[in-house]
Amino acid sequence: MGPFGTLLVLPMFPELRREFEASSEAVAWGLSAYMLPMAALLLVSGTIGERIGRSRALTASLGCYAVASLATAAAPTLALFLAGRGLQGACNAFFTPLLLATLADLTPPGELGAKVGIYSSVQAAGGALGPFLGGVAADVSWRIAFLGPSLLALGLIFVLPRQPRVADSSTVAVRPLLTGRMLTIGLSAFFFAAGPYAGSVLIGLKARDLLGLAASDTGLILFAGSGAGFVMGPMWGRLADRIGPARSGAVAALLSAASLAALSLPDHWLPLVAVWIVVGGTSVGVITALGNLAATAVSANRSGALSLSMAFRFFGHAMGPVIWVPMFSRSTAWAFGGAGLVGCVAALLFAGLSRSTPKP
Repeated sequence: MGPFGTLLVLPMFPELRREFEASSEAVAWGLSAYMLPMAALLLVSGTIGERIGRSRALTASLGCYAVASLATAAAPTLALFLAGRGLQGACNAFFTPLLLATLADLTPPGELGAKVGIYSSVQAAGGALGPFLGGVAADVSWRIAFLGPSLLALGLIFVLPRQPRVADSSTVAVRPLLTGRMLTIGLSAFFFAAGPYAGSVLIGLKARDLLGLAASDTGLILFAGSGAGFVMGPMWGRLADRIGPARSGAVAALLSAASLAALSLPDHWLPLVAVWIVVGGTSVGVITALGNLAATAVSANRSGALSLSMAFRFFGHAMGPVIWVPMFSRSTAWAFGGAGLVGCVAALLFAGLSRSTPKP
């Protein structure tokens, strides 16, 4: 649900520009408006979920997400469209931290990397389907793309497994999360999301505006990158178990950053797809490493640690388009190269984590 809803708008920028008579920079807020409320709420959503119960929090957020998706589909103005996207993002803040915390509770020591790798693969599949189906829908009507998530969210409420609270509200607090290691994990997530992960927006713009591809074709290109993440997720998870998530995250971040910088060069869709597949396949390694690191950083508030690290990540997601879309209008090389350079900062932070000892 999360990656699908987040990336749904990427191939439909031209249609949104025409519908709302707005610029690329204005409709790019369709991504940032989703990310910023989600990132802000992620600071505390995991802790809230632990206090009121994970099942109760997930049920409420899915119902709210369904309503928000319908409101977005019916929006008559760009302002209301962005408001609907913001409400979608706020609801999404509860999904992944609570589900990953439950997965970590169920996983024996030494196997978490592999399990998180599989989880990241499924998220990559959602990220692949989002732009693909968004592009297909945009060729008919972009509003159709938001009806499916609404129905799916309602359906998930009825199949969601019920879970007891894992801790008393009196024992779950934010204070244990305020450590140097958690800050470094969060900054790693921020810089990677603001850099290489923002490449999906740049790819969408390059495919539509410079190569003249249709929305559905652009969706297929984005699908290829996320599809590579789906395939590679389990491999990165096993590597995290073998050499440690911090080291595997550093390797993945460096490879992803270098590949993204190279995306400014191809002027044909075929080499563009080839390089984007490399970016997608290595990006999932970073997401897997981050999930593993956060899930084991603070055992007293596992959901809180996961949501806090994701808050940094989605602040980065939100800032990426705001920085790189205007730069893309002036120079594609500077946009892709700058985003890749920011990814190198994330790799350095991962390397620092590999030399530090995690606190229980």
